[in-house]
Amino acid sequence: MATAAIGGSHLVAATQAGANYGWQLALLILAVNIFKYPFFRAAVSYTVSSGQSLQQGYARMGRGYLVAALGVNCIAAVVNAAALLMFSASLLGYFLPVALPIPILSALVLASILFILLAGHFSAMNKIAKLIMFVLVVSTLVAATAAAVNGPVAPASFKSESPWSLVAIGFLVVTMGWMPAPIEISAITSLWLKRQKQTQSVTPTSALFDFNLGYITTMLLALVFLALGALVLHGSGQVLASGGIGFSQQLVDLYANTIGEWSRWLIAIIAFLCIFGSALTVYDGYCRAITEAFSLLKGSADIPQKQFSGVLTVVAIISFTIVLFFKSALLAMLGFAMTLAFITTPLFAWLNHRLVKMSSLDETLKGGRWLVVLSYVGLVYLFGFLAVFLWWKFI
Repeated sequence: MATAAIGGSHLVAATQAGANYGWQLALLILAVNIFKYPFFRAAVSYTVSSGQSLQQGYARMGRGYLVAALGVNCIAAVVNAAALLMFSASLLGYFLPVALPIPILSALVLASILFILLAGHFSAMNKIAKLIMFVLVVSTLVAATAAAVNGPVAPASFKSESPWSLVAIGFLVVTMGWMPAPIEISAITSLWLKRQKQTQSVTPTSALFDFNLGYITTMLLALVFLALGALVLHGSGQVLASGGIGFSQQLVDLYANTIGEWSRWLIAIIAFLCIFGSALTVYDGYCRAITEAFSLLKGSADIPQKQFSGVLTVVAIISFTIVLFFKSALLAMLGFAMTLAFITTPLFAWLNHRLVKMSSLDETLKGGRWLVVLSYVGLVYLFGFLAVFLWWKFI
């Protein structure tokens, strides 16, 4: 989950939030992470207690719930995969001595992802991705510390725009959409945890510890990326490019100018592998969730490799086609994916809340009254902000 989360939401949304509004959105980022917590935790609570995935739980609640989840996953799979594929390709272009168009770079990245997943080497890549995450966290903290020591670039007389206006609602939605990750990732996390239980001992205590550690890390790192944007970009007069390669170069410059020129290539490699790991995780996870849903509708809980490969191929073709149409607008593509994630969040949040409520959980996993209260507050927050967004968009 951490590998999937620390990607577009952190490198793009959190950094932009700091660059555009300074520290004003720190509490919003913290709040959306806290309010989504019960619904991501549901993957651990339900799967460890029942041994089933969340989608198996949706099927128990009613066939219509599973069909709704499948529909959202089918849309999110191609949109999110396309956004991360384009981002990975734009970062890959940073290393090449010659300029290649985004479609060619995307084809190279996608070919690598398909080879890894279809050849069955995902577990090895997963271990590498965790190492990449550790190095990224350390280097990001170093960058933020250096930026704090140097002080903000904004002059003392600089006056920030306010994000608390109708004009900024669209940006707030984008910021919250993938923070800390699209909430349907909870169903994917459930699948990975179910698979983990088949090969090793997983106790409620160990599962919750791993989940909480990853979740808290992603939440705090989002604030660190916001701090980088606030300290290095806010008030600097720089405008983030909307094109893929131009934006990626600015992203690397943000680190290099703060840590030192010596770090430029190190950060570029880490940023690429971070987004590449997220893209790989998304292609694998969404395709497994879609394959499982089709199997459940047929009365089976298996994820046959042949069907998974077929779904993966279809998602790869559609996502690459999307890249061909949006190749010059990376931020627009990411913004669309994040907005879609925000709109579908309340549905998955309610499904996870209802499933946990109707299930018999291990005492360690219940979380007490505070988790129940937080779950209801989170639902009010998510549905309430969605209503405000729809009113702003269409009325």
